[in-house]
Amino acid sequence: MSTTIPQPYHTSLSDSPPSGSAPFQIQPQNQQNGGQAHPNHGSNLYFCRALYDYNEPGAGTLKFIKDEIIEIMSREPSGWWDGLVGQERGWFPSNYVIVITEVEARAAMAAWAAL
Repeated sequence: MSTTIPQPYHTSLSDSPPSGSAPFQIQPQNQQNGGQAHPNHGSNLYFCRALYDYNEPGAGTLKFIKDEIIEIMSREPSGWWDGLVGQERGWFPSNYVIVITEVEARAAMAAWAAL
């Protein structure tokens, strides 16, 4: 069974979030990455920081707010990434985020926890 999620437009960064509406088919988790649940092996974790809020409705999407840190679980060539925020996992458009180092992610998560 596939989930349809809109494909994002790739535009230059601005103060407003990108938008998109073309459908994109996502395979179920067990068919992705040869059945691997998490392609980030060992200490090679990948993180990103949200540039904008993302709260689009839909099954399988990951909702987050600006500056929230997301662990990247997998990336599709279409620009849709599978990510984890706390215990919530889902798909989100990569043009809503910027990739950061693990050190930056840990520091930002510690700052969020202190609030």
